[in-house]
Amino acid sequence: MKRHTLFSGLLPIFFLASGALATDATLVLQKPIFPMPPLPEAVMQEAAGDAPATAKPAKEKDESRWKYEVEVGVTATGGNTRTRDVDGKIKAERDWDEDRVFVWIRGEWGEAQNQNTGQTSRDRNRQTGRAKYEHDLNETVYGFASINMERDEFKDIRLRTEGFLGVGSELYKKEDTLLKGEIGFGYGATDYRNTRNESAAEGRISESYETQLNEQWAFTQYFELTSNLEEIDDEFRTLFLAEVRTDLTTNLYLSFGFEHRYDAEPARDDMGVKTNRQDYKFIAKLGYSF
Repeated sequence: MKRHTLFSGLLPIFFLASGALATDATLVLQKPIFPMPPLPEAVMQEAAGDAPATAKPAKEKDESRWKYEVEVGVTATGGNTRTRDVDGKIKAERDWDEDRVFVWIRGEWGEAQNQNTGQTSRDRNRQTGRAKYEHDLNETVYGFASINMERDEFKDIRLRTEGFLGVGSELYKKEDTLLKGEIGFGYGATDYRNTRNESAAEGRISESYETQLNEQWAFTQYFELTSNLEEIDDEFRTLFLAEVRTDLTTNLYLSFGFEHRYDAEPARDDMGVKTNRQDYKFIAKLGYSF
């Protein structure tokens, strides 16, 4: 009974104390036993959702800078005739929000040595270059202007110059795949060494395809048809390229490709004989991008 009496006496005191604590909870919380130093004003503003007035905006990544690629390929064969071919290419491109610029120069040189006579002669000497500007008209269609130049000693071409204006479209685009088509019209002039010079209005259609095969390898393919608009069936040229590429490091890459060129009306050589209509080659190249 004494215990019950003691408990009954303490119970009202407990409830009164609890009510007082609940009523003055805010006061208790505002007076911590161990007060903390005040936080800096900038931190308090950031916690409230307001950036401090002195905060600097994050620096945006500059996407509109020039990007370069340098490629070198070497081919050597043996047997009755020993050959050595060198293929080099320099490419530069720049991409803005709605505009793109591409410039590349390529050179091919080769020589052959007859093992029976020991005589060495040059059998390849070709240089090409292209400059192209693209401007987006909408999300999938763009306009372009391009200038192409070519010199080929063994095709009797002293200098070929072409200029085109046209439109292109992204026919199919997915995360790792892009298919594009272009059509353009322009004018071309060819200065031959032994054949009568030519100049005419020209048309060109082209198609390009690129896709990521897997984490290591990417595949690209390109085809173009250029024709004299006055003699479409008799004077035309085609170019086909296919290449697989893998990155060795962040900047270094390796590629294996096939190239086929066809000319329906080739020029004549120094002896007055028409040169071959088609040329093709397989090549492995080492490239560096920066």
